Amino acid sequence: MLIAISDVWRTAEADHLTYVVARTDAWMAKNGKGAAAMLRAFILKHRKAIAIGRPTQLRRVVRLVEGRLGVRCAADRQLLQQVIADKDDGADRQYDPARQYWCDFMKECERAFSYRHFTTKHTTKAATKPSTTPATKPSTGWDAHALCRKATCRICPYCQQAYAFTLHVDEEKVFRPTLDHYYAKSIYPYLAVSLYNLVPSCYTCNSALKRDLDFLDDAHLHPFEDREDIQFTVDPVSLMDLKDNRTEELIAIATPGHGSARAKGSCDTFRLTDRYALNGHELAMLVNALQMWTPDAIAKTASGQGCTAKAFEALLFQFDPDNYANEMLGRMKKDVIELFRKESADHAATSGGGGGVGP
Repeated sequence: MLIAISDVWRTAEADHLTYVVARTDAWMAKNGKGAAAMLRAFILKHRKAIAIGRPTQLRRVVRLVEGRLGVRCAADRQLLQQVIADKDDGADRQYDPARQYWCDFMKECERAFSYRHFTTKHTTKAATKPSTTPATKPSTGWDAHALCRKATCRICPYCQQAYAFTLHVDEEKVFRPTLDHYYAKSIYPYLAVSLYNLVPSCYTCNSALKRDLDFLDDAHLHPFEDREDIQFTVDPVSLMDLKDNRTEELIAIATPGHGSARAKGSCDTFRLTDRYALNGHELAMLVNALQMWTPDAIAKTASGQGCTAKAFEALLFQFDPDNYANEMLGRMKKDVIELFRKESADHAATSGGGGGVGP
């Protein structure tokens, strides 16, 4: 994850809780025996945490579920995952009692917290309005599309290379970003519609790279709770010298914070350095502009135009560092600008030169 989006669902909590309560009420009205009985009791006690709990609460939910299922170590979890993976293909397979119970419980979780139902468009033009329906009744029109319209971010937080827009043309044409289950729904089906387990993201990050990796055991940065801990670096020599237009040498390298296993996991899983190597053109254009326009030249020209240096620079570079989180490739651009100016200042100090030229 490159960008922290902890407040992305801040206006969606009430509607989402209403939806989850209505859906689980409907499921509980028809189910109450065997594995369903345990799930029913669990839902009644922890429903709000499951529906709109933050990541720390969701991890507690996982611990409680696994505790009730008797999953007490890494080997148990691996066995549980095998059972979950086999539950469809091995519908006629007879497990030992413990494993059969796991299988039955996970099937009930998929029914109670149906992601398929949530991603099926149900509804009405009232979907964009805040819900005023009592918590015991279904929320009109609330689904994945309505949720995504409330998102406060517009760029995939994992890569910043793709937009995560939601476009509502009419009732038949609605386009939304994919929703990544940070804790995979194939492993934790009871978190399939948990609000703070749904990360608006691009198809490449969600479906091509992350897929069903278990982020509970495998350390990665969490867009909803971790601070941004990945920066981009560029070789100083190629950064400062593009006289021969050697853009192939200009590669932004995604660098995790010192000793950060979580940041390294995100860099590796989402192949950030490999993917940003394909943005050499955009990087070269930015560096060329930085070489041509020193801060002094920008300030002088801005003064002549009657605007601030900051506003003129944002217009000149078509990039606002203060809004990098909502800009395509924003993290890379912000880091490269800061690195270039530091290297320029260091070079000027050691050589006695001015560093950079004006327009």
